[in-house]
Amino acid sequence: MGLSGQITALRLDVTQPDASPLRILDLPHLALDAGEVIGISGPSGSGKTSLLHCLAGLMRPTSGAILWNERDIAALPTDACDLWRREHVALVFQDFQLIPELSVMENMALPQFFSQWRLTDTQKDSLHKQGLQLGLNNLHQRASSLSRGEQQRVAVARSLWHQPDLILADEPTASLDRVHADKVMQALLEHARQHRTTLIVASHDPAVLGLMDRVIGLENGRTATGQAVS
Repeated sequence: MGLSGQITALRLDVTQPDASPLRILDLPHLALDAGEVIGISGPSGSGKTSLLHCLAGLMRPTSGAILWNERDIAALPTDACDLWRREHVALVFQDFQLIPELSVMENMALPQFFSQWRLTDTQKDSLHKQGLQLGLNNLHQRASSLSRGEQQRVAVARSLWHQPDLILADEPTASLDRVHADKVMQALLEHARQHRTTLIVASHDPAVLGLMDRVIGLENGRTATGQAVS
């Protein structure tokens, strides 16, 4: 389990109407070891979310390579990239991406439903244990009735469900109090250590960043020092 990465000469430009291209990211080199736990820090607008989206293949860089286990996902056709992401990656978005009409359990197990709709009793028991670890006691409650903090915890639980090789978490504790933020980070870190999952967390929270193996600071789309990171 786990993915090792090499990001080389990654640049991401956004073209605005009647304006010259705006460079969002400009990273000369970034090396990531399989099973590593990495924090991404930086002020709003520094490129944290854009970097996570590039690493997941959701955004295509203008130039450069994103190698995961020697496979350049930046060069994959869209369908192949979607399949790669489904097989290897879990994402925790800032807007959670829950389906309001589904229950907590159904949202947690949503990736499973791409291959089978009915959950086994063993899978249900596993989901209940995962929910309890994150303070989610009623898995039959509809997502539409959850608080924002509860929704965030469901999104984190879903990211752990299919044991991905790579978890990309964008501000996973932003809507949580300290107690639940600690539970979320404990669950993410335990999973990463147990399964040697590569975990990358973008956060403003010093307590979260202090738990990382290392922290990469971004400033205006570059590492804070302007140098390559390895």
